[in-house]
Amino acid sequence: MDFTQEQISLIFDEIANQKNGYQSILKLSLEAIMRAERKQFNLINPFWGRRPPA
Repeated sequence: MDFTQEQISLIFDEIANQKNGYQSILKLSLEAIMRAERKQFNLINPFWGRRPPA
């Protein structure tokens, strides 16, 4: 999905105005960062913590 900057701003405003909205935005942002870091780590270290194929 491709969003315009205006659409992104509206989505963030809608979430932020909900109860605990800022906490939700922070949680989603941190989870996205952690997923991206894990994906990058797995690309660099493909067999870390796993058995190599036989």
